[in-house]
Amino acid sequence: MKANFQWRHRWMGWSDLMKQCSVYECIRIAREDGLCVEHFKVRHGRPPSVVRKCDEPEKKRKPEFFKRFLQKSGYVTVRVPANFPGAVRMQRGFWWIMEHRMVMQNMIGRPLRMNENVHHKNGIRHDNRPENLELWVTSQPCGQRVKDKLAWAREFLATYGTKAERGAIAVSQQRAETKKAA
Repeated sequence: MKANFQWRHRWMGWSDLMKQCSVYECIRIAREDGLCVEHFKVRHGRPPSVVRKCDEPEKKRKPEFFKRFLQKSGYVTVRVPANFPGAVRMQRGFWWIMEHRMVMQNMIGRPLRMNENVHHKNGIRHDNRPENLELWVTSQPCGQRVKDKLAWAREFLATYGTKAERGAIAVSQQRAETKKAA
């Protein structure tokens, strides 16, 4: 069938492939034997009650959101609405998100930041159970100065630390400010 299509394309051109169905008042494009898909099915034994009428417009299907797809890389992607946090526009205008990132966003209750990654503990990329996922942060300071590293560590604890750690950071910052002032 594919070779036949290629031959027709080369020798007859695209205009001959885009002809109208030969059935009276049918406006669809002809596929096989000069018939559209629906009339071709009728000719080959499909009952007429199942076939759409020619004047009936084709129904546009709405995209199914939250439909899962397994990628070649082993990760699962999910089709989501355009306003979904963390979604990326990919092929055919649909918006997608990796399922493990979506699960982690639901676990922590906010969108992931640019410097945050989701790690699969057991290494199986399609195993997106919440107990198998952990949040990794990839931000680190540039350079090797102790002052820079301490400032980065304080900022990191202020962002991700517990309440007690945040309180300890605030107390240490107040002490440092009083030393500078004195």
